[in-house]
Amino acid sequence: MMPSTSQNKQIAKNTIVLYLRMVLTLGVGLYTVRMVLKILGVEDYGIYNVVGGTVSLLSFVVNSMASASQRYLSFELGSGDHGALKGIFNLSVYAYIGVAFLALIICETIGLWFLNTQMTISSERISAANWVYQSAIFSFIVSILATPYISAIFSNEKMTVYGYVAIIEVSLKLFVVYLLGIIYYDKLKMYALLMFFSQVTISSFYVFYSRKHFKECRLSFYWDKLKMEEILSFSMWSMMGTLAGAMRSQGLNVLINLFLIQL
Repeated sequence: MMPSTSQNKQIAKNTIVLYLRMVLTLGVGLYTVRMVLKILGVEDYGIYNVVGGTVSLLSFVVNSMASASQRYLSFELGSGDHGALKGIFNLSVYAYIGVAFLALIICETIGLWFLNTQMTISSERISAANWVYQSAIFSFIVSILATPYISAIFSNEKMTVYGYVAIIEVSLKLFVVYLLGIIYYDKLKMYALLMFFSQVTISSFYVFYSRKHFKECRLSFYWDKLKMEEILSFSMWSMMGTLAGAMRSQGLNVLINLFLIQL
């Protein structure tokens, strides 16, 4: 069946919004990276990237589960079965809570040991590195818990909302750069803390918007063992590709720190 004119317009609108978001975030990102590097200095900026990268290595789990939850939400949305749609969303939330709990345990045990004993960080900055690490962990946890709500936005094709969040995101980045320039406390610690609050703000917007506009995002107890196994099984198939991407982007920084850099 050929798509209708309204559907074609919606697809075109969503595409334009996503491209504008990409251009906006890329442009502001290039500016803020240069300014943050200038303010923090090479050493502290390197610490922030490599320490945050150790936490981001777990992002492959979230990315693979995000594709699974978005797929099942889109399917149930198309079928028109609101009860099944609400059930899928609840199961997705349960799965993400489990992932968040597991990530917290791994990061606060193996990850913390790795940071303090294996990574090449000067003794004068190890305290700041731990501050960055804890901020990165909780930013990651917040992003995990917000992912089902982001999936709901994508499933409902509300790309304009995703574009509006880009404006909030870049505004927060510029505000963080401004604050770094006027504060006199340890700038690396403050940068980590400010980025954590930025993540909380953005994630909270996704959660509040989804709960207000999508009935399926209002949590209630639901359990379906077979459906949960199906969602997790689908996630496993896409996990290999996302793992490779995470290792390529974040693992490289860790390897450089371990073998090539003496801070």
